[in-house]
Amino acid sequence: MALMEIEDPIFVSAKSLKKLMNKEETFEELKQRVSNIDRYEDFIFLEKPIEFNKTNLFSDKYAEIQLHDVSKIPGWSDILGFCGVFKIENEKIKSLDYDSYDPEMIVVGYQEFIHDNETCLDLLTIGW
Repeated sequence: MALMEIEDPIFVSAKSLKKLMNKEETFEELKQRVSNIDRYEDFIFLEKPIEFNKTNLFSDKYAEIQLHDVSKIPGWSDILGFCGVFKIENEKIKSLDYDSYDPEMIVVGYQEFIHDNETCLDLLTIGW
C-alpha cells in the first residue's frame, strides 16, 4: 500500500495519521532519532515499548502526565511532540484536557519534572 504525502500534518485527523505512521522503524532507530532532538535528549528510554498500564509509571504520584508522541511520519522530518495531558486518579486515567486516553497506549520513554512543587511526568508514546 502506498503512503500519501502530508502537506500540512497539523490538519490531518488522528485516525488518518495513525495509518501513515512508519511501522518499519526499529525501537533502537526510534531511540536514536528521538534522543537526537534537544527536547528529548535527557529522557529515559525503556528497555522495550510497553503498555502504559503495565509500567510503574501508571501512578497517582504524578500531579499531571504529559504525552509526547514520537512516532515517525513518512515525509515529515519532525515528530508530533506534545499531544495531551492527564493524571491518574483511583487507578484510572482522568483527562485534564477533555481528550480520551487509553491505559494501554505504548510507552517508550519518560522524564520526571517538578512544576509548582509537584512531581509531574513527560511520557514518550508511539501512536497514542
